[in-house]
Amino acid sequence: MSVLASIIIIIILILSVVKNPCDAVRPVVTFTPHWKIIYEGDTVTMSCDVEAATQYIYYLWYKNSEYIGKYFQNYTITSAEETDGGDYRCRAVGGGDYSLPARLHVISEGSAERPFVTVNPNWRKIFVGERVTITCDTGSTARGNQRYYWYKYKVILYEEKQRDITITSAALEHSGEYRCRAGSGDVSFPVRLEVSSGSIILQAPPNVYEGNTLTLRCRCRSPYYNEKKTVFHIGSTDLQSQQPMLDIPNVNTTMTGMYGCTRKVGGDNRTDETFISIQALFDTPQITTYWSLVTEGYEMTLTCDTRRNPARSATELHFAFYRDEWKVQHFSASATYSVLAAQLVHSGNYTCDVSDPSGVVRKRSDALYIQIQELFSYPEIKLVPTDIITEGGSMTLTCNTVMKTGYTLQHQFAFYRDERIVQDFSASTTYSVPSAQPVHSGKYTCEVRDPTGGVRKRSEVLSVQIDDVSINHSLRNTIRLALSACVLVILSCILFCHMETAKQLRNISVPEREIQRMSTDDTTVPA
Repeated sequence: MSVLASIIIIIILILSVVKNPCDAVRPVVTFTPHWKIIYEGDTVTMSCDVEAATQYIYYLWYKNSEYIGKYFQNYTITSAEETDGGDYRCRAVGGGDYSLPARLHVISEGSAERPFVTVNPNWRKIFVGERVTITCDTGSTARGNQRYYWYKYKVILYEEKQRDITITSAALEHSGEYRCRAGSGDVSFPVRLEVSSGSIILQAPPNVYEGNTLTLRCRCRSPYYNEKKTVFHIGSTDLQSQQPMLDIPNVNTTMTGMYGCTRKVGGDNRTDETFISIQALFDTPQITTYWSLVTEGYEMTLTCDTRRNPARSATELHFAFYRDEWKVQHFSASATYSVLAAQLVHSGNYTCDVSDPSGVVRKRSDALYIQIQELFSYPEIKLVPTDIITEGGSMTLTCNTVMKTGYTLQHQFAFYRDERIVQDFSASTTYSVPSAQPVHSGKYTCEVRDPTGGVRKRSEVLSVQIDDVSINHSLRNTIRLALSACVLVILSCILFCHMETAKQLRNISVPEREIQRMSTDDTTVPA
């Protein structure tokens, strides 16, 4: 089958979920988890799915054709016992048909090395008179002198040295559920065989699991049949095919339901239908942790819990973990994700994915929020004294932090200058220099850690400058010399000006003096 044809089939199957409410389709019993075999002590919920416009409130439930009560749409069995196994049917109160029976098996957990039954050819339904071989496959536990016990509906049929039994000409009474047991081991899971005397059958494998390719085969036994055209019925959707076989790739549990086919037999259309349950390989995972509030520096462990289908308990699963949609642990066989010393950045919404080895079947958990609680605050570094420190003076740095939880811890403190450690981790919150020197100038930080060293926090930078006394003395002398030079220049200017004035006075001429003297005499009054 081409890739395009496969895509078209998948689209049709998805669209078939929405069906015409007027169609008279009988209800279907489905299981959660999506498998027909559970262990004793497990919990299973059965749902009566009715595809109709009317929403019913109550449903009648039956087990092995006996009425067991009126319940809501879901019927739950908690802590299942072996006696809870059987054929379950339902019907909506107020009308509608009965569902087809859905078989539930409750078994003891027993050994992981259970045998399993296979049929050859691998069809659940065959015609009367056909040949079929049923095999008890014990895998790695097989022994040469092993004896095999065969059961039909829990009643022993044969005790054989061969692991195969062959029905050369099937009859109606060969229909039923077959199990086997090898030696004194556990009994296998059941496989159902149906023998039909009709003129047409729809064949499908005895067990179909999500991720498988579901192969449907529409067969007629009439000698007058020669038409290959087939109509396959998937729910209420009809699919035309030129061949009597149809492959549906990568099926999932939502495709559980009624399947049928129609072909012409002797000029008449004949139809057969069968209920096909698509079983889950594993359940939707749940991400769990012992504490959702984790203290900074302590270990955080997340677990991705899922349940395997008991009939496929040997399925290898791979797990991956995410925080806020970012992958923090790639797919591996480990179902746990651990952080030995959780930090504040590890807070967030965590999810996990579970996948089969092929990656075809993949399921994600709901999100779980993890809060990392701060253990202590970021430290603050301070200088004492806070004013200017001169060479030879004392200098003390303090490193302070605040506890954020109720824990009582002996923190350790360290101090750095220009990224080089000057005081290693100890219980002391101070760093002191009795006689500070210029070399003690620099950018200081302090760091705090818990006793295990899992949580470490550093302060912001504090710049410290130590004044050099020798440099200050030279500066003061320079200032004095500069001031003295200024005074000397000023005095020199004053003296120069005075001398210039005196020189000008000496250079005045004699006539000018005489005139000045006569002027003085004229102003004198006679006696």
